[in-house]
Amino acid sequence: KNGSSIFHTGTAWGWTLRIEKIHVVDGEGRIGRRIAELRLVECFGLHNSALPLIQQHIAGVQIGSCFISDKGSIKACFVERYDRCKQAGFGTSVLREPHSNGEIEEYTAALCRELNWTGVGHLDFIVAGSPPRPYLLEMNPRFWGALNLAIQNGFNFPLALISLAIT
Repeated sequence: KNGSSIFHTGTAWGWTLRIEKIHVVDGEGRIGRRIAELRLVECFGLHNSALPLIQQHIAGVQIGSCFISDKGSIKACFVERYDRCKQAGFGTSVLREPHSNGEIEEYTAALCRELNWTGVGHLDFIVAGSPPRPYLLEMNPRFWGALNLAIQNGFNFPLALISLAIT
């Protein structure tokens, strides 16, 4: 428990529950839409300023998609696999390597197209199941920690972003 997350393993649930504290985004200040959410809010003593974001735990391989897009059109996409992470196999990676995954590249292109995205970004996925399927975790609209790995593999995203900005 570090103050920003609460971890609880419920044997009755069969999966790990991770509750992240988030701010209310509902203009009417609603604290939950389902009885189960309300029970969690009561159980952990959460208030409107610290409502939970509940995610199912998915065990699998962490994959990152680093990209630059111009008005929804992908200009470059570099996919990386997280080989080692700080927090028991999950979270911030300390060792990554280039990885090939056409499906993740397609998802990246589709998301950029749908958002009409211009700029750089990084998507985090977990690939799990049989057959393996990517699950999108989050998007970060900024440069990522392992930027140098992409550059060393021929993807100079900073230079591409400068070029995009001046054309």
